[in-house]
Amino acid sequence: MAAQSESLKFACSPDQAKTLTAHRKGELDLGHRDATWFLLATCDVPEPDVHEPADWVGVDRGIVNLASTSDGDNHQGRVVPAALLERVVRSGVRAGRASPR
Repeated sequence: MAAQSESLKFACSPDQAKTLTAHRKGELDLGHRDATWFLLATCDVPEPDVHEPADWVGVDRGIVNLASTSDGDNHQGRVVPAALLERVVRSGVRAGRASPR
């Protein structure tokens, strides 16, 4: 059986079309399963750059210590230093909810 080259229209998202155009390797295959057609393509997409944070702080909330930071500071009582509170708020950490007993 000889291979044929034909035009075939298909639908996909703009992002998928861009990836297919830029990174396709080899041939395309047309598959059929459960009354649905699929276009099978191999794409060689480069690995994205890994983002390493320059500065961060981890905060554990507890019962004995209100907050313990990854810097090693423990904060107890009702007063949390403004600088710590600002760092936590900036990081986008949401307060946990107590579970009902």
